[in-house]
Amino acid sequence: MTARRSASGPSRGIGPPAAGRAARGLPPARRSGRGTPRDRGGAGAGPEARRVAPRQGPDPDPDPRVSTGSAARFAARARRRRRRRTGAVLLVVTTVAGIGWVFGLSGWFEVREVAVTGTLRVPVSQVTRAAQGEMGRPIFLADLDAVRSAVGRIPLVSRVRVSRSWPGTLRVEVTERTPQAALPRPQGGVVLVDRDGAVIQQVASAPLGVPLLYVDVERAGAASLRAALDTYLAITPRLREQTLRMGAGGPNGVWFELKDGSQVVWGSDAEPDRKESVLAALRRARPSGRGAAGARKYDVSAPGAPAVS
Repeated sequence: MTARRSASGPSRGIGPPAAGRAARGLPPARRSGRGTPRDRGGAGAGPEARRVAPRQGPDPDPDPRVSTGSAARFAARARRRRRRRTGAVLLVVTTVAGIGWVFGLSGWFEVREVAVTGTLRVPVSQVTRAAQGEMGRPIFLADLDAVRSAVGRIPLVSRVRVSRSWPGTLRVEVTERTPQAALPRPQGGVVLVDRDGAVIQQVASAPLGVPLLYVDVERAGAASLRAALDTYLAITPRLREQTLRMGAGGPNGVWFELKDGSQVVWGSDAEPDRKESVLAALRRARPSGRGAAGARKYDVSAPGAPAVS
């Protein structure tokens, strides 16, 4: 029975022979996966059959879409970041070096001129000499306080303002002392002074509008001069016209002589309106003049308790 099945042809589980399939143009038959336990590495297979043969040849190339492309992108990003950092550093260094050269070494911003304004009596050359020490220095390093102090020591200068004018000019704005009073000189003539007693100049007589005040500034101090000047400016024009001379022996010792020959003890420069009202009342009650009834001195230094003598 077995012999006849083999002679009649191949069984259904076995395909055509490999040579016949090739001759007929068919691909080689695939193994069905079924076989003897030895073929499948089963329990009946020997040790040699169960051992897995090692892979021969080099490993296949990695997938370029995953490893090669990602690495290239990361590397490109890192290179761009390095280039940006390097470019930024070079830009900063170049900018700083350029600014340093322009301001420090090129000479474009050195002090080359001193512009003076506001002077009438003070010679401009005297002001420029006071700022001479800053010539040739970079203007942003110029010592404005030193210039201000040097110019301020000039006797006729009251105030001074110093500023920079780019690229290389120092501007000095001077406010001069102006005559506020005239003080008689023993040798003749008068000395024009400001309200602090600073001497401005010597002239033959007091200019129009400048009061002649009898104050010894060296002995009585500048406060005495200011008290007399403020009193002169505070009284009415009528009383000012009736005044012959005015002076002060101290800040609280203002006095003046009237043209009728009487003297007024004014005291400090406080309460000028009240003092003038009291003085007018006293002069009406006891006019100045010789004799027992005539008044020679009016004391309004304490207007609440005036005195006449």
